[in-house]
Amino acid sequence: MVTSALWSDYDNDGWVDLLLAGEFMPLRFYRNQHGKLVEQTNATELANTTGWWNSLVGGDFDQDGDMDYVAGNLGLNTRYRASAQEPLCVHAKDYNKDGRLDPVLSYYNQGQQYIFHSRDDLIDQINTMRGRFPTYQSYAEATFQQSFLPQELAGAQVLCAERMESSYLENLGQGKFRLTALPRQVQLAPVYGMVVGDYNQDGYLDVLAVGNSYAPEVSTGRADAGLGWYLRGNGKGGFTNVPASQSGFVAEHDAKSLVQVSRADGLPVLVVGNNNGGLEVFQLQKQGNYYPAQSRDAWAEVKLQNGKSYRHEFYYGSSFLSQSERVLKITPNMAQVTIVDSQGQKRNLDLSPGLIAGRLSQDNDAGK
Repeated sequence: MVTSALWSDYDNDGWVDLLLAGEFMPLRFYRNQHGKLVEQTNATELANTTGWWNSLVGGDFDQDGDMDYVAGNLGLNTRYRASAQEPLCVHAKDYNKDGRLDPVLSYYNQGQQYIFHSRDDLIDQINTMRGRFPTYQSYAEATFQQSFLPQELAGAQVLCAERMESSYLENLGQGKFRLTALPRQVQLAPVYGMVVGDYNQDGYLDVLAVGNSYAPEVSTGRADAGLGWYLRGNGKGGFTNVPASQSGFVAEHDAKSLVQVSRADGLPVLVVGNNNGGLEVFQLQKQGNYYPAQSRDAWAEVKLQNGKSYRHEFYYGSSFLSQSERVLKITPNMAQVTIVDSQGQKRNLDLSPGLIAGRLSQDNDAGK
């Protein structure tokens, strides 16, 4: 099930590609070959990335001129464990011939594969299992393969997850990526909404994220240990989790979406969308000026005073159920900003503070 899609030029060829994240699927890459999407997932060398992915955001976090990505996953603070050697799998088939699909989860314990569900839950789903396992002990001792007849397993649809960590995808160039787990604090809960920006104005991109899930069944329990995360970037693809006591950013409910938008007076705010709850709004203390992208602007090439450069893409939708404003924050360390539209046309921005601030105010007045 696809949970997030991101249009992004990951190979820097001027054609916007498609990235997908989802449950029981790998992070999938579709290269735009002059208007035709061709899947290149295997070519990215991201082996064993099937997971319960929730969201995707992009940013040039290591300032090398190409786009890197952060992907939100289930995390490690649940009963579900998965690895390439011992994946978490779902086996779907109409086992009891009642016309309905029966999805059965399996997991590994000390090298042996077992049914994940309790005996009572399995019998409720597949009544024929009652006679096969007359006692709880007989059920506990049976491996997954011993629990089903060979003809029952034949033809079942099997999907497996091998990675549960929310992760950073470093773009190595030539369509290759390296996957690294985000800090341990981020793995305490599922990650859904995310936004990217330089929130402490140190010249490096940071990530703000929200999560939690109140959806799991009672026997599993809520995944609600997340308080929201402020991941401070170091400009090299590394992140440090800043405690809420220092950042002031706390999102402790069933948070799903996170966006950055402007108020009527032009000041940017962060808005958290909570499942079955209200919105939460955070005002940024360090404001700065923002360039609002025009409708056909695709990305910006930013050259810094120190000689480095990075790419900033203007997205139509990113993360989970989220659409932030298409803006670029103007910082004092910028030497030149070149805007590239969807047709490849380029233009340079005048970085005079008054012009940028005035342009932002005028665009807000116009309802853009």
